[in-house]
Amino acid sequence: MKFVILLFLFFGMVCSAQKADYRSTLKKMDSLNQVKLDTGIDMMSTERSYFLELHQLMNEVYHDLLKHKTSQDFEKEQMEWLQFFEEKSIKIWKPINESVEKNEWLGLDAQLIVYGQQADLVHERIIVLINQF
Repeated sequence: MKFVILLFLFFGMVCSAQKADYRSTLKKMDSLNQVKLDTGIDMMSTERSYFLELHQLMNEVYHDLLKHKTSQDFEKEQMEWLQFFEEKSIKIWKPINESVEKNEWLGLDAQLIVYGQQADLVHERIIVLINQF
């Protein structure tokens, strides 16, 4: 009985530590991205890199959660979110894609905004995932 209680306490501490580590990582990523953006140099590439790094972190958090959760509902929830993200991404890229088809150039600022919107969506999802630890 004592072993079971100790096991649950240990598991709770591990989950709490993982949650704190991911929150810390996310906060550092946010701060570093803002510092880079504040320079005003190559902002679109900076935002694109940030979005890709966030996406990678989201996948890491998700796969880490899979080790602790066995529910198919959790996997279904992530698949639904990925579908939502894909649909939302198509909508936010639409004006840029249409301008390319018309040989118009909206500039890098438009792409910067789109990557920022995608990064915001992934950022929100990471927080939701972290809170499930």
